[in-house]
Amino acid sequence: MLTLHQVGCGYCHEAGFEISRPEGSGNWLFLILKSPTLLYLPGGELETAPGAAILYPPGLIQHYRALVTPWENDFLHFSGEEAAALAEKLRLPLGQVRYPAALGEMMRLLREVEEAAVRTPELADVVADASLRSLFLLLHRMEEQPAGRNAEPLRQLRLTLYRTLAEPWSVERMAEQVHLSPSHFYAEYRRLFGVSPTADLIGMRIALAKYYLENTALPLASIAPLAGFSNEYHLIRQFKQHTGRTPARYRRGV
Repeated sequence: MLTLHQVGCGYCHEAGFEISRPEGSGNWLFLILKSPTLLYLPGGELETAPGAAILYPPGLIQHYRALVTPWENDFLHFSGEEAAALAEKLRLPLGQVRYPAALGEMMRLLREVEEAAVRTPELADVVADASLRSLFLLLHRMEEQPAGRNAEPLRQLRLTLYRTLAEPWSVERMAEQVHLSPSHFYAEYRRLFGVSPTADLIGMRIALAKYYLENTALPLASIAPLAGFSNEYHLIRQFKQHTGRTPARYRRGV
């Protein structure tokens, strides 16, 4: 869980106000700079325009100075064992200035945390945890590389596959859904999701079969068509190939 230490929204100071923590603050800091600011970064000084944001990890120097009066900022100090792993997984820009398009949404999240800290302190950490995860996702989306014009149709197709696994999907049918040739579709799908469409579809079907095996008493002959396999023998073969166990052994937990 991500734990709140301190939050402030709309804090105003005089020009020349300065924060200097050569060894960081000991926790994470997310900072929204609503006024021109001079940042002292490891790579040198940087003057920011209003609307800049920066995420400091623990141990990184935090040094910045107000350039105008009034100088306004929002800030949120937090900690948590998951923070570093989450930041790495989402490839967040640590200690780097960004100008997020979703700045208003980020400010709203910080206000929610501040309100919870004041009005319902017993829930502050719960609200902070949820808001920070949303904040991390917004930062992640800002850093995502352009995925190409086919990305959204392919993501929608993948959702359709997940919802209709019992249907007889082929690469040709999938490609037709997104108006691509089969070869182009296959390459684009693999580039975007890191797996071929055929392997991805089988993986989804195996996962659904596992759900039925774990949560129902349905026989394999009934599970197979529900999960998109032509018959129970096809299910057994694919299941064993992908999990190393037969469906019967999986159901028994052995």
